Amino acid sequence: AENGMAKASDVLLAKAARLKAKVELDEAKIELDAAEGKADPDGTAEMRKTNDAAIENLLEERYDTLIDVAELIQSEVINGFGPVEGMSRANELLLEATLDLPDRAEGGIAILERILADNTNVEKQFHAAWKANNLYEKDFLVAKAARFKAAINLHRAKKGEWPEHIGLTNSRAAVIEEEPI
Repeated sequence: AENGMAKASDVLLAKAARLKAKVELDEAKIELDAAEGKADPDGTAEMRKTNDAAIENLLEERYDTLIDVAELIQSEVINGFGPVEGMSRANELLLEATLDLPDRAEGGIAILERILADNTNVEKQFHAAWKANNLYEKDFLVAKAARFKAAINLHRAKKGEWPEHIGLTNSRAAVIEEEPI
């Protein structure tokens, strides 16, 4: 935060984290009610359907928020106001949110392609800035390493070796592994 003010991307990241926590809490409450037998057998299916719709709405809102975060952070990085690692983290969160959506799981490859394109552009810009003595070599090398990581992740995902290689362990992502890519 500059001058005591939070950056828009930080606010949106906090919102996305809150939405993720809300989804996890709602899912845990549903499971707890079912385990404790609190749910009315006649109303259980309808209650689950209503709760699933609420969770789906939260997941959609989280996804939309993380799209905004990724765009803001990309702009910050390209304009020299943020670290490359921030863009990589935002894109990884966007990928996780994509995989959490039941009907958008196939979008994971597209997100990985976006991550690679973003990192390639940043690497090119950082290379030019480094050559012009406007950037430290270490910053260029970090950008280059981020591009390599993105290329490796995309290659592995296309081979079906995901989501474990990017640290995702959610159940919806595991389903994707069984589907042809």
